[in-house]
Amino acid sequence: MPKTSTSTPLGAAVVEEVFDDDDDEYKVGDKLLAYWKDTDSYRGCEILEVKENEEGESEYYIHFISCDRRMDQWIAGSALKRGALPTVPSESPLGNTPAGRTRLTRRQSENQANEDNEHNLDPTELLLEKQHEEHTKVKNVGQIQIGEYLVQTWYYAPYPEDYHIDKLYLCAFCLKYMKKEKTLIKHKEECKLRHPPGMVCIFSLSLSLSLKKQKITP
Repeated sequence: MPKTSTSTPLGAAVVEEVFDDDDDEYKVGDKLLAYWKDTDSYRGCEILEVKENEEGESEYYIHFISCDRRMDQWIAGSALKRGALPTVPSESPLGNTPAGRTRLTRRQSENQANEDNEHNLDPTELLLEKQHEEHTKVKNVGQIQIGEYLVQTWYYAPYPEDYHIDKLYLCAFCLKYMKKEKTLIKHKEECKLRHPPGMVCIFSLSLSLSLKKQKITP
């Protein structure tokens, strides 16, 4: 388990030491303290989903309170604990800097816009919006390998359910997605494209134009 820390997450109140490390009762909706490795401290979170890994141990998909959803992640029960939740941060984790003030202002504007949008929806639209939010709240792909780049995902992606896995492999040219690296290697030998599909507007330094369209094949 991560070492206990009395340090304060940036923008949050001091966290009290916890009383119970037993994760047997952790369930969806519980608000706990989760280890925040960036500041070597604990931060308030809410459990959105629970699953059992191959070793038979529970893993928890958490949302850090007051943080963007891109910070949501799967975490082991050993990194969670009960205790007094910190107060909601009144400033950005970047502090009182231009970047921090800009991020805080943007987040406040987005929250207000979301609230205003909900008030303008009729009951049917609001229900559909809530259902969509519920369906997409958990990231369904952990990483994507595209060319030489390994990309950590931020949000839910609309891939078929069979492709909801920890790591997805994409062809850098045709964008076909695959479950296994060996499948990608075989595909690369057969793929005839040498640039991503779609309309090419500017190519290389010659600035030549091409209006050729190509269809993406899943």
